Amino acid sequence: MLDEHYKQLVGGHIIHFELQPDQDTGEEWPVFLVQIGDKQLAVFVSMDPEGNGPGHLDIIEARRS
Repeated sequence: MLDEHYKQLVGGHIIHFELQPDQDTGEEWPVFLVQIGDKQLAVFVSMDPEGNGPGHLDIIEARRS
């Protein structure tokens, strides 16, 4: 399951990086914008899907501005 989750990034290029503040704590979280073909993905570095364990990348389709 995680194998397929991370494989979606293969061949992508990081085209933007920023630190986004958490709405509750103000703590900054790294976010990468990855271009793969005509799709852009936002990749958020977090603890794990539930926020209570080792490293995890949340990957969602990015909104285009």
